[in-house]
Amino acid sequence: DSLGIDIPAGALKDCRKDGDLIKGKPLDIAMDYNSKIKSLVIGQDTKNFYRIIKSMYALRADSKVLDDLIDDFCSYYHYHDTHTVNFYYDNTAKVTDATRLYSLADAVIARFRENNWYVNGIDIGQQPRHETRYRMWEAVLKERDERFMRVRFNKEACDALLTSMQQTGTRQGKNGFEKDKRPELNSSVKPQDAPHLGDAVDTLYIGKYQHD
Repeated sequence: DSLGIDIPAGALKDCRKDGDLIKGKPLDIAMDYNSKIKSLVIGQDTKNFYRIIKSMYALRADSKVLDDLIDDFCSYYHYHDTHTVNFYYDNTAKVTDATRLYSLADAVIARFRENNWYVNGIDIGQQPRHETRYRMWEAVLKERDERFMRVRFNKEACDALLTSMQQTGTRQGKNGFEKDKRPELNSSVKPQDAPHLGDAVDTLYIGKYQHD
């Protein structure tokens, strides 16, 4: 703006257009790992709010895999002046099997390093029960309990995440209220509209404020 340059809307497709990105500050990330969709959410903390600044995903239907999602992230944030991520992951990212000796968390960290990013891997362990997470978000979004950091979402950059959260219902489970995960198995529901992205933001918020 100060140079008098008129950049057409949509011309910049990277973080240079993001007014809420805090320069000099690492990016907090968390992921969800489903066969149909790999999901990623990004946040940064401020004194008064935790900002969820972007959500991203890669679809198997588009022949995209986990590495593609990491590459997309690194490309989008190439111009961010701090190439450091705080990567929060739970026990679902630590699984190995007979076909591989490395975990999903290992794969994520390795791909970031291949893109010349520094990764601070933070293992949050077992996720709290669905009932606990349900009550957590109830308190967070009501903003009445000072024990919970308030959250702000970038409406445009988190459109997929917000759709996922808004369309995820609840049902009575054996341990109380829990997320209705049945849409993940429903072929008529787009993977990006199912609870996957919401699961990723659970990991991000719980990891951030459980460990910081």
